[in-house]
Amino acid sequence: MTTKKCSACGAEKNLTTEFFQKRKSSRDGFLGRCKVCVNSLTLQTDLSKKREHEKLTGFRVCKVCSEEKPLSNFGNGQNIRLTCSECTNAVKRDQSAVRRRADPMEFAVKERVVNARSRARKEGLAADIEYKDLLPLPTHCPIFGMELDYHVKRGARRENSATLDRIIPSKGYSKGNVVIVSHKANYLKKDSSLEDLKKIVAYIERHNKGA
Repeated sequence: MTTKKCSACGAEKNLTTEFFQKRKSSRDGFLGRCKVCVNSLTLQTDLSKKREHEKLTGFRVCKVCSEEKPLSNFGNGQNIRLTCSECTNAVKRDQSAVRRRADPMEFAVKERVVNARSRARKEGLAADIEYKDLLPLPTHCPIFGMELDYHVKRGARRENSATLDRIIPSKGYSKGNVVIVSHKANYLKKDSSLEDLKKIVAYIERHNKGA
């Protein structure tokens, strides 16, 4: 069987209508490019035209919900997505729900680690802590001894909710400087230094002597 080399990809293919489109003006009666390359070029051209149209109109059709929305709804700069913000967030929520159901404790701690790193970077502090640095996860608060609750939602913390504590606040969330303690312990300690805590204890002791 006669074959032909595609002028675009260089692949040698059978010279039939299965691989090449017919063209009467050609010497062999077929196009120089194979069908795969022709279709690929057509898709690229169509995509290029679509992107130009989007730039002119300022709108894009979401790949998921098929609704036309402003380009600003798809990200900005170089990170323009094919899905709108609503659909992207919905997918993320679904993925989070799956991970949460698979291992609630691991998911909760990883979420706290991500949030802690984000806060630290905004404050200009070190932020290289990872989930694995906290393993094995403690079951009880190392300060008060109460059993830790890893499953409390953000904003609904109780005394025994598991939280991340910076041993030395100024060192941020760096490796070796973060431990898991109860919310009660973390709230009482906050950003206090050892000297601050000693002064508080001394103050309480002085005023309790006569009680």
